[in-house]
Amino acid sequence: MNHSVLRKLLSPVVTRGTRADEINASLKRSNLLPYVNKLELKNNMRVSLYSRENNIYSKMLLKVGNGELTESDGMINLENLCVLIDNIQELVNNVYPDIDNISCKTISWFKERAILSPTNEQVD
Repeated sequence: MNHSVLRKLLSPVVTRGTRADEINASLKRSNLLPYVNKLELKNNMRVSLYSRENNIYSKMLLKVGNGELTESDGMINLENLCVLIDNIQELVNNVYPDIDNISCKTISWFKERAILSPTNEQVD
């Protein structure tokens, strides 16, 4: 039985609900609820394998997620988290220095310079 068929059979009907709403509804009704354990991320193993800067970033994200940073008017101060840029050319120059010789770069060079965005629309 494939995943979509199983999901349809086991999921309660949640009108205009998201997958999260369906899961939430099914867990509340499940006899398995007493056996569900809540897990929290304490250490990002992948990030800690790389550079010191990545480790600092990982710890900052954990602090944000755990609510350990000070708020002011509902805003969290992330002063030292990143470098702000003014335009796309500045971004390219910071992320891809020596871009004129890009054909000579190794795969690891590109891996170190990934630009992450929550949605494709923000990349465009």
